[in-house]
Order: sequence, then structure tokens, then C-alpha cells
Amino acid sequence: MPVFHFNTLQANVDYVAQNGITNIYEGCPTEIWYGKGFVPLMQSWIDQGLWTPSSKTAAVISSNDPYSISIAKAVQEELKKIGWTTPIYEEVVAPTADWGPILTKIRATPPGLIFVTDYIAGDLASFATQFATAPTPSLLYQQYGPSVPEYLELAKTAANGVVWSTTIGVLPDDIGK
Repeated sequence: MPVFHFNTLQANVDYVAQNGITNIYEGCPTEIWYGKGFVPLMQSWIDQGLWTPSSKTAAVISSNDPYSISIAKAVQEELKKIGWTTPIYEEVVAPTADWGPILTKIRATPPGLIFVTDYIAGDLASFATQFATAPTPSLLYQQYGPSVPEYLELAKTAANGVVWSTTIGVLPDDIGK
């Protein structure tokens, strides 16, 4: 019997492939594409003159679960390929509400990019809200969580300017349908 799932976890795909399982199918891209896919998009903005980063550095903030860590590793690998460094890498225990210590590090040496791989809407909303009180000249990217309606309810105007994505979202048009 075929099994289809939408768990965006690369470890599941690897397990199926390594064990010769032929009846389980992944219905969407895995989490690594949040990192692998974002960097070429970011580079295209730079190449087109749509965004000029304040530096070629990134702060990567991950929660301490395999999913988030996988994304953090993928984005760091892709950033390195284009000559960026990641002087700030932090792992937090989710859920997290107090981002003060991490934001202190970010504000001390503002990176061009802040890439948050925690996926919990409340965590990301509190990060955006606390960041907005004293923002740095950094592009703020948060994966998946901003697609959850609760995020906008919590973040309010602090969500303005946050870049985000989801690997399973569809556009509300004919192509998306």
C-alpha cells in the first residue's frame, strides 16, 4: 500500500532511501530547502540591486531540534559557497520567549542577514517584536512560522519587513489550485 506524507523532514527521506522502502512518498520538499533555496534567492536580490546587505555576515538562530538544526546547517553551507560567514550561531530550546541575550549579540555586531530556523509561530513573533524595538540593518528571515495566522496576531506591525517562506504553501490562484 502506498503511503504519502507531508512531513518536511530530510531524515525521513534518507531513512526510506537507505532502507530500500518503495511505498512511502514525500509530498513536499524537505526542510533543507529553506536554507538551500533561500540563498540563491537572496543572491538574486543582490545581483539585481534590489537589496544591498550591510555585510556578508549572518546570524543563524535555530531551535535545538533536528528539523531546525538541519535548516541551519543547510543555510550555513550555502552562505559559505557565496563568501558569507556566520559569526553568530545560536541554538535555543523551544518554546522561547526571551530573545534578549541573542539580540544583544546581534546588535553588538549587526549581520547582513538574520536567519531564524525555529518554526513555532509564537517564538518567531516574540523574536520579531523584540527585534523591532531596536532593529539592526539586517534582513530578517523566519521560516514557516509566519504562515500561521497566530504569528500576525502576536507580531502585529513588528512583522512588517520580515521575509519568510514555507515549502508546502500554495498560491491562491489557478496554478496553486
